[in-house]
Amino acid sequence: MTKLSYCLAFSLPAFLIGCGGGGGGSSDDGGSGGGGSASTEACRSIDELSGVAKATGRYKGALTMNGVDYNNAYAFVGPDGKFRLIAGSDDTSQTSYIAGQFEGDASNLADSDATAYFVNGNDASNETANVAGNFEAKTQLVLNSADSLAIDADLKYVAPPSGHCMESGRFANTYSDTDNGGVTSLNIDSAGDVTGTTIRECVVSGRVDSYNVEGGLFFANLDLANCNAEGFNGPYQAIGGFVFDPSGTGQLVDMIIENDEFALYSRLNK
Repeated sequence: MTKLSYCLAFSLPAFLIGCGGGGGGSSDDGGSGGGGSASTEACRSIDELSGVAKATGRYKGALTMNGVDYNNAYAFVGPDGKFRLIAGSDDTSQTSYIAGQFEGDASNLADSDATAYFVNGNDASNETANVAGNFEAKTQLVLNSADSLAIDADLKYVAPPSGHCMESGRFANTYSDTDNGGVTSLNIDSAGDVTGTTIRECVVSGRVDSYNVEGGLFFANLDLANCNAEGFNGPYQAIGGFVFDPSGTGQLVDMIIENDEFALYSRLNK
């Protein structure tokens, strides 16, 4: 796989799950959204999952990779083992990340064939990463690699404002990257179908499929078309999640969209 160009909109120092934009509460105060708490019985609890699926969730913390320290790294881990570990950077032209699929058990996980993508301005490269580590469900994720990348990550679980998922929450809405001038704006309907626009004036279409697990995580297949720059059109995959307040109302979406040519991280507020 060769990343020919990157364009990651990334601002983790300002990123707080469930805070800002649509008025959701922080992960510390339990969220807001009047109307009281709605039932989350339709959602699987992480506690009920088995094996490596117990690592499911969002995480943030510190990462060292390729000799560079990142203090605002961020990760998505799905119940199917898919993961994206994003190295937050104050310089959006130099954001890198690792993509792969974990295998393991209820406390250990590994991917000997993950891919680490590096970007520095207009230059991009990638190499295989042999990643392994351990986790405590809904608490902590520790990763390292015994290779030239010398990956060392210590990430804490980010507790969502509520236990809602797409099956129990009201997620249908239009979500926009208001912090970045509304460059990305996606409408997600009640069936999970996606339409909208993103960077390079690309027209977005596709579908979001729920992982049906507390915290609102999903996997998506998207297409970008009619982009105003060469190389951006085509199919993409995404992993991310909705942030629901206790009433079950979606307040924001955060996700990483990627293919072999391009990657975009977005935090979208309703």
